[in-house]
Amino acid sequence: MQILVDTNVLLRAAQEREPANTVVRTLRRQRHVLCIAPQNIIEFWNVCTRPADVNGLGHEHERN
Repeated sequence: MQILVDTNVLLRAAQEREPANTVVRTLRRQRHVLCIAPQNIIEFWNVCTRPADVNGLGHEHERN
């Protein structure tokens, strides 16, 4: 079965100690196909690089 993964699940799964990691691993073990949309990538990037004091994760992006 194909499952569209919400951005919030991706954000939680990106944090090591979150229960979403267990859910994602379980779905993959059950051979489900996890899908994301381009919008998920945009939202994920925005939250990851937003400062933590304004509800982001505060990760820096690398500049070349």
